[in-house]
Amino acid sequence: MWVNAEKPKISWITVPKKDGEEWVRYQKPFYAKKPVRSAVLRFECDCVCALYVNGDLAACGNGRMPERVNAHEITSRLHAGENTLSLVLGSAYFQQRGLDIKSARGFWLNTAAAELCVEYEDGEREILATDPTWTAVSDGVRQDVIETAIVTEAEYRMMWANAAVWPERSLHRRKIPREIAEVVGEDYLRYAEREIPECVSPVAVLSTNLNAQNGALVTDPKSAEPPFVIYDFGRLHVGFTEVTYEATADTKLTFIHDVCEDPADFDAVPLNERVAMLAVTLPLKSDEEKILNLRRRAFRYLKLSFPQGVSVTVKDVRLRVCMFPEIQTGWFHSSDPLLNEAWKTGKYTLNVNKQQEYESCPRYEMQFFAGDGAIDAWIDEYAFGGHELLNASLSVKHEESSTGVLFTDKWNRNTIQWDYFAWRILCIHLHYKSTGDREFLERYYEEGRTNLLWQLERRNSRGLIFQRPCFISTFRYALGQTEWTCSAARLGEKTALNALLYASLTAMAEMAVDMGEDENAARWSALAEEVKTAINTHLWSEEKRCYVDSLDDFVAQDANTLAILFGVADGDRRDAALDTMRERLWSPYGSTILDSYVPHTRGGNTLISPFMTALEAKARFEADRPEEGLLLIRRCWGTMLAKGAKTFWEFSPNNATDPWKFRAHAWSAGCTWLLSAYILGIRAADVNYRAITFAPRPCDLTELSGVVPTPAGYIAAACRSTTVDGRVVREFVLAVPESVEVKADLPKDSTLRIVAYAE
Repeated sequence: MWVNAEKPKISWITVPKKDGEEWVRYQKPFYAKKPVRSAVLRFECDCVCALYVNGDLAACGNGRMPERVNAHEITSRLHAGENTLSLVLGSAYFQQRGLDIKSARGFWLNTAAAELCVEYEDGEREILATDPTWTAVSDGVRQDVIETAIVTEAEYRMMWANAAVWPERSLHRRKIPREIAEVVGEDYLRYAEREIPECVSPVAVLSTNLNAQNGALVTDPKSAEPPFVIYDFGRLHVGFTEVTYEATADTKLTFIHDVCEDPADFDAVPLNERVAMLAVTLPLKSDEEKILNLRRRAFRYLKLSFPQGVSVTVKDVRLRVCMFPEIQTGWFHSSDPLLNEAWKTGKYTLNVNKQQEYESCPRYEMQFFAGDGAIDAWIDEYAFGGHELLNASLSVKHEESSTGVLFTDKWNRNTIQWDYFAWRILCIHLHYKSTGDREFLERYYEEGRTNLLWQLERRNSRGLIFQRPCFISTFRYALGQTEWTCSAARLGEKTALNALLYASLTAMAEMAVDMGEDENAARWSALAEEVKTAINTHLWSEEKRCYVDSLDDFVAQDANTLAILFGVADGDRRDAALDTMRERLWSPYGSTILDSYVPHTRGGNTLISPFMTALEAKARFEADRPEEGLLLIRRCWGTMLAKGAKTFWEFSPNNATDPWKFRAHAWSAGCTWLLSAYILGIRAADVNYRAITFAPRPCDLTELSGVVPTPAGYIAAACRSTTVDGRVVREFVLAVPESVEVKADLPKDSTLRIVAYAE
C-alpha cells in the first residue's frame, strides 16, 4: 500500500453548527481516472469522525486522541470513475462533555483533516486532501467549510508519517505454505482461513419488557414503564452498534453499553465521566429504517431504551466490528485444554485492544501505556505476526503518565509514573532491535536520551533513584501514583525502579553504538555497572534472600522479577530470589504483588498482576526453570478462566471466586506470548527473524504444536512424545523458510527434523 511521505497542501476544515443535531457531513467528489492498485485514506479529528466512501461506512475515529491519525486502506471501495468521500463529524467522544461545551459556547465547532493517497495500476499516484473546496451538509443544508489552518510540517512528520495503515484483510491475507500445514495439521488451516465476521449479533436477550412479534421486539405505548431491552453479545466486542427498526413517529433511542461483563453489575451508578460516556441518546426518524451509533464502544451487554408512549419495532441489532484486521495468525495447541484456551483468550484480549495503536482496556481507559507496550508487542508478534503498532503507539504524544513522554520541562520532578519513562526507552529499544529500522532509531533516539537523563538526575549519593512523592498540584495537595502499582505512597530506593534504570542504561548504550556515539555508549555502560553494583550493595537482603525496597519491609514481586530479568542478579542471587518469591508470593491463584497486605499498593497480597506475573514467568523460563513458569501460567491465567474470563483482566483477586471489574487489558495477556516463545520455544535470534532459537520446553505436555507468523515467513513446530524403557523420548519437527537460520536447544532425549521451504 502506498502512502504519501511528503506533506501536501492539506488544511484543517470545519463549519460552525448552532442548531439541530450535532452531525455535519463534509463531502468531496473524487474521479478515479483508471483502475486503482491501492488507496489509503488518512484522517485526524478532534471529535467523533466517520468516513464514508460512496455511501458506505469505511472507518471511524473517536476523537479521544486528537494526535492520532487514522489510516485506512479503501482500495476495494473505490472504482474507476466518479466516487464520493464523506467525513461525518460529531461532538466530543464524551457525549455529555460535548453537550456541555456546545451549551457554553453556543455552537459545535469540530475540525478534521484528511488525505487520500491513490496509486493506479500503471504506477501513477494522486493525492486528494481537505481544503476549502470541500462542502458541508448540515440538516440537509449545504454550506462552505472554513479552513482553520494548514496542517504543519511538524504535525505531519510526527503523526501522519507514523500512522499504522489499517489494511483490508481480504486483499492482504498471507498464503500458508503446504509445509506449515503438514507440520501442524488441518485444524490450523481451518482456524487461520476462517472467515472473520464484519458484524456480530447478540447471543441472547437478557431482559426486556418489549413484546415479541414475528421475530422482532415491539414496544407497548401503553406500558407503565419505559420500554427497554438488554442484549447479551456473549463476550466483549468492540465496534459500532446498528439498529434496524420501524417507528410510527420521530422519537429517541438511548444506547447504554455496559462497562462490566457481569450482568449483576449492569447499569451501575457511573463512577466518573469515563463510565458515564457509555450512554448516548440519538434520534429515531420515522422515515428511516436504520440508525448507527458512531461512537466506538467495547461491551458485552447493550441496553436499548425508549421514551414511554412510543411505538417502535426493533427488527435487528448488531455490532459492526472495529478491531485491527487479522491478516495472519499464530497458533498454539497442546495436550492441556486449559493452556489452549489461555492462548486463544490472550490473543483475543490483545485483538480487542488493537486500534490505530495498542490500547489498554478499550471499554474504559482506551489509551496507550508505555508500561504495557513491550508485552503488547510480544503478544502481537506471536498471535498476529508483528508489532508494527508499537511504532504507531510511540508516536502518540499524550499524558506523560501514560506514554512516558517528557513533553513538559524534562527536569520536572512533579510528574507521576516514574517507571514509565524507563518503559518507554525499553519499548523503543525492543522495536529497533526487532526490526532494525534505522529511521525509527534516528527519530526516537533523542527522546530516549532525554528520558534517560531525567532518570539519572534522580540518583542520590548511593547511586540509586530515590522515589519522592509525586504532586499533581501543589495547590490541591493531590498526590499522584508513583509507578505501575498505582501507589502514591511507595517511596524510597525501590529495586524495581532502579532495575529499570539499569535496563534503560544498557538499552541506550546499545543504541548509542548504532548511532555512532561511542562516548555515550561507554559512559552509559559504565553507569549501568555502577547502578547494578549499588542495587546489589544496598537493596539485597541476605536475611530475606531477595531484593527489597529501602523504606518498606515487604517482599515485592516487581523488585525481584525485574532485577532477575534485566540481569542485575547473578546466578546465586537469581536462584535465591526465585525461591523466595515462590515461598513468599505464590498462591494457588498465581504470584501476588507483595507478600503482605498493603492498602496503598493495590492491596498487596490480595491481588495477582498478570502483567508482572508474565514477567516473573519469563524470568523463570530464562533461568531454566520451565516447570515453574508453566505452573505460574496455569495458576494465574487458569484461575481467571475458571472465574469466567472471556478476556484477561488488569488484575485478578487472589482467590478462587472474585472477578476484576474492568476487563480486557492487553498487558494481562502475556500467557499467549510465553506459551509460544518458551513452551513451543520459537524465539527470534536476529532482526526480523533472519535467525531463530528453537528451544522447546514441553514439560509435562504429551502433545505440542504451534505456528508463529514472522516477517521472514511462517514458522511451525510440533512435538510427538513416546516412552521408551521408562524414558520420555520426544521427536520435534520444525518448518522454516529457507532463509532462516536455526539454532536448536532441545530437551534431553530429543530429536529434531527441520523442513526448509521456499517462501
